[in-house]
Amino acid sequence: MTMCIVLRLIQSDLTKVTLYFTLTILASAVISPWIYNAGMLLAEVGQSRALNPMLDWLANRCMGTPFASYYYDTVVITALALAGPFIMWCKLSTQREKQPVKPWRVRLRKPTDSSQNGQALHRNVNALLHMGVGILITCSLMAISIVLIQLNGWLSFHQSTEYGNIILKGLASAAIIALISECFFRGVLMGIFLRAMHPALAMIFISLSYAVICSLMPTGSEELANPDKADAGFRMVACMTQKLMSLETFIFSFMLLFCFGLVLSYARYRTASLWLPIGLHIGFVFSMSTLLQVTIPGPRSTQIPKLLTSADGSLGLLPFYLLIISAILIHIILQIMDSKETAEI
Repeated sequence: MTMCIVLRLIQSDLTKVTLYFTLTILASAVISPWIYNAGMLLAEVGQSRALNPMLDWLANRCMGTPFASYYYDTVVITALALAGPFIMWCKLSTQREKQPVKPWRVRLRKPTDSSQNGQALHRNVNALLHMGVGILITCSLMAISIVLIQLNGWLSFHQSTEYGNIILKGLASAAIIALISECFFRGVLMGIFLRAMHPALAMIFISLSYAVICSLMPTGSEELANPDKADAGFRMVACMTQKLMSLETFIFSFMLLFCFGLVLSYARYRTASLWLPIGLHIGFVFSMSTLLQVTIPGPRSTQIPKLLTSADGSLGLLPFYLLIISAILIHIILQIMDSKETAEI
């Protein structure tokens, strides 16, 4: 009896997901100091003698790069390397294709509808439309917010900023981040969670996983003493965990990512496709990153309402307002699109 329980626990999708993340963090903590030392060695060699163009470019990139960036890259590489065996282990190809014709609207379906079958991603004939709607919703809301904030004198625009380069780089970066994140979190992981539990719980768990993982990833500005030591990776994990425990980081980082994950999960489940979440993700990341690069505190920045900014002067609760409005608009738009499809039938 006990052996059967243990075997069922080992074969559980949730156990596999937990093991995957644990192995990724442990492997990254062990490997990252070695990669850091290799990068520093290459940088020293590049200073002492001429190398071929590729190695010379890599040596220049390694020079002065903080350990946090090495750790971040190591986590991404390790996660991608383990993704293949993880997907094969979960046997995602055995997921059944038969799905409800119309996903739930306001209330969730009964657990028996999705806990065993899951929800396979379907070919979306409105793929470009959904992605465009996602980008338009988030960018439009951010543009309106920027205009209102600028009119109140809370923010001003840089005069010498090259807006063209910022926009192009921002779009490219946001597209890459959105594609990778949505394929992995809302594609692979949410498919596993939908196969293992009720859709509401699946959306909560995938959003929690998304928030925890993103909050534990360094931004590159973290400083670590003796980064060349073998335990540097584990100390980085401890540093990020301690940072997450602070109240401000929990509210303005973790909870923001959790709410963002819920909106993306809702869009994924309603459409049985990744195109709308990808569009929303691109628009949100692009808008927020561009805003931070092209604006500075305005003449009346000290009068900004407390609910709008955090203690460090960042955007504070503004993204939460935008997420709430985005979620309402997404629901309304999908309802309208579903009604039109029903009327055509």
